[in-house]
Amino acid sequence: MKLAIYAAIVVALSFVSVAFAEARIPEGKCAINGSSGAFGGAQGVLVDGRCQPATTPGRSGPPAAPTKTIYCGQPRRASDLGLWNAECGPKRVCWMTDKASGRRHVVDVFATLTLINGRWTAPRTWCPVDATGIDAAALRERAVRLLPRVAIGSAWTTIALVNAETILWAVTAPDRALATVTVVGQPVQLRVHFVSAHWDYGDGSRETTTTPGKPYDKVRDPCETAQCAHYAGHTYTNTGRVVITLAVTWHAQYRLGTGHWIDITGDITGPTARHTLTVKQVRGVLVPNP
Repeated sequence: MKLAIYAAIVVALSFVSVAFAEARIPEGKCAINGSSGAFGGAQGVLVDGRCQPATTPGRSGPPAAPTKTIYCGQPRRASDLGLWNAECGPKRVCWMTDKASGRRHVVDVFATLTLINGRWTAPRTWCPVDATGIDAAALRERAVRLLPRVAIGSAWTTIALVNAETILWAVTAPDRALATVTVVGQPVQLRVHFVSAHWDYGDGSRETTTTPGKPYDKVRDPCETAQCAHYAGHTYTNTGRVVITLAVTWHAQYRLGTGHWIDITGDITGPTARHTLTVKQVRGVLVPNP
């Protein structure tokens, strides 16, 4: 059973490697046969219809031997499961220190191999921090720029009523994945978790909530009273036009590859959303009996 699982994982990783190779080859280049790896494999140039290693600029003599970079695993966690890539050679543990918190984490290991006499040999294992020196503060700035604008949900589209609760909510899931960014050549994933919503109701009232709020469901959970216990919102006491604003604060994390998620110190707040309502007064009118 363990062999079957290992074989399935190897096959899956090989497909991923080929996909990377196809996606990362620049126009006008080619992939040297057999060199596909986790980062796209060795690139070459077409010579008489064949993909040959490119000569390094300013270097005399024959072209340098092709190399490829592959994913090795995390030996501390993967060794018991037999997931260390055998091409990587002896196992190595990579550590990264979060500059903001000072905590150390085990991260993914990679290796660069050289094509010699038709075989990929001489693996040089390396840690991502050797090449990146990931700076949590720089990633925090990236996360701030990627934060989505969270829309305001309202049970009333354009009109609200005095002394009746206006049901409002932040249109977002509590957890959101941001785009994968590249920091000094390394792919870094970012994600955020909802912390709080900062409401300005446009009539001088402000409030901070710790949940996005419940979207209004007029079919399964309608509110037919002045106040709605299952929902959040605001009750206006005066008529007129109001502009509601909302800004959501998030807690951000990042990771390299499939490694451990690392906290980014300091919550971050996204762009402000706005919603305009006209608050009106309902008056009773006496009519004759039918």
